[in-house]
Amino acid sequence: MTTKQNSANDEQVSDAGVRLATEPAYAAATFLPKVKKVFSESSNKTVSLKIYGNDPFLNTMDKQPEVYLKRRRKSREMKKTVFGYELVLDLSGCDVEVMSSKKKLTEYVNTLCKLIDMKKYGEVHLPYFGLEKPHTKGYSLLQFIETSSITGHFSEYWRKSYINIFSCKPYDRVLATKFTKEFFKAAKIKARFLTR
Repeated sequence: MTTKQNSANDEQVSDAGVRLATEPAYAAATFLPKVKKVFSESSNKTVSLKIYGNDPFLNTMDKQPEVYLKRRRKSREMKKTVFGYELVLDLSGCDVEVMSSKKKLTEYVNTLCKLIDMKKYGEVHLPYFGLEKPHTKGYSLLQFIETSSITGHFSEYWRKSYINIFSCKPYDRVLATKFTKEFFKAAKIKARFLTR
């Protein structure tokens, strides 16, 4: 083996050693096969002791890599399992004429469903209540969709709208946010997106 090859192998072993030392759970599965290959090609056997040391976790990974990798795959699959996506919108400075109109709120739901490709399940529910306090008085909106629901609560007194779009089917959250802000002529909008 040439000096150049030895130098390249040393660099590979050194890089892998740093990753194994700083990120043992990730690096053991990712770099262990590569490190083993470098060890077998290199005459410097003492490097393996520097990498593994007396760490029981890494030694277990070395002895039972298939068990670790199986658990890791299962963990990744669980992380990929998503039930739904929720967009939470808080709008302030809304147009009172829009948020206090049953006709306009129905139009909002119908247009939104078309824009984000959601199929309505039944008619929109729009009760007007909360008359005991000025800030709670207003419409509340509930529209079931085949993949979940769209809900909204409107405070005419504060000129604020609180809208949630929850769906098991992915949708364009940027488009939904922009359309909602423009429809209610809101001065400000705060958007949060949750993967659940």
